[in-house]
Amino acid sequence: MVPVPDRMKHLPLDRRGYPVPVIVAVKDGVPAFSVNDVDITHRMVAEDRCSICGTKLFRGRWLVGGCLSALACDGVFADAPVHDECVHYALQACPYLAAPNWRTPIGRLQHAQMGLPGLAFDIEKTDPARPEAFIAVMASRIDIESRGFGVVFCRPKEGHVIRAEAWKNGGRLDGGELAAFLDRARLKVEQHSPLRTDIWRALHGEG
Repeated sequence: MVPVPDRMKHLPLDRRGYPVPVIVAVKDGVPAFSVNDVDITHRMVAEDRCSICGTKLFRGRWLVGGCLSALACDGVFADAPVHDECVHYALQACPYLAAPNWRTPIGRLQHAQMGLPGLAFDIEKTDPARPEAFIAVMASRIDIESRGFGVVFCRPKEGHVIRAEAWKNGGRLDGGELAAFLDRARLKVEQHSPLRTDIWRALHGEG
């Protein structure tokens, strides 16, 4: 029962009542939430628009991903930037981001059903499975590499990270729960890559 932000109220709703982000692929009137529309995704990036609501982004824009995406030095986020209101609605209401009992495989099955090629994500740079918790990073500049099939790899530019938060099951982590998650995240990341210290400091509330 998370209120839909005014910025998202123009979006169509699915049969459950969830707003459908502008980049979601739709077939026969049914949205496939884990499949991005190629043309719209690239247009949102080219026009500097939010990949959820489709309107112009501001100076500070957000990315969301797992600990490898956010905290590995070579990490990348596999979704395009969004507004503050849009990301925080999604972190609380999106079933994939917020539901504690989510079990549905993401991406490959729906790509096959829609007749689209499957996507292979680099485990060294992104989290291919649903992460234990999600890290949201706000930055004033983001490097974006557009690839085929609607894939974008995004990376907050060093020196331009403004804020970072960790979210799990629709709630923001803090205190001991945040510290415990970050300890586990650091161990996971350091198996693949040196730690990205600017986002690490931002998660701890340090400038």
